[in-house]
Amino acid sequence: MVNFTAPKLTGAVENNVRSYISNNLNFLLDESKLFLAESLTVDEMKSSAMDFFEMLDDETLSELQAGLDSDNVRGFILLGFEFWLHFRETHYFRSACDLMVDFFFKKYGNTKLAVLLDNLEITQQQLIKEAGAFAPRILNTLKRSGQLEGLIRRRLDSFYSSTTALEYLKTVV
Repeated sequence: MVNFTAPKLTGAVENNVRSYISNNLNFLLDESKLFLAESLTVDEMKSSAMDFFEMLDDETLSELQAGLDSDNVRGFILLGFEFWLHFRETHYFRSACDLMVDFFFKKYGNTKLAVLLDNLEITQQQLIKEAGAFAPRILNTLKRSGQLEGLIRRRLDSFYSSTTALEYLKTVV
């Protein structure tokens, strides 16, 4: 009804709320941290995080993005980035990372890579695409630093040092 009678009002309210959140992010983060520290135990926070991840488990990224326009996404990214810059320095974040790494290695520690990739639904085509995107830059960096030559030499050293290769090279030279 508001959109019909005053179409610009919704946008103005949304922009003001976004602006308020952006301008008061540090305060909101501090208050949220204080609230969490006073209200929840570490075990309750862990349980809440696991519940949240389980809730999202069956959702695809496109389903999670439904209803978002480019302004929403841009604003969310900005807020998320500002939050991330602050949050990554907290004790809670370090504890959560340790918990996730421990969980991952308990669950997948002895799993073969092929099974792990299958469980994570990572296909060979995706790996090839990612390798194609990053390999040239990695190889150029390794080449400039001299590490690529060292890697190749170490890889081929046993072949060129073998009796068979040395005897063959004597006949060719």
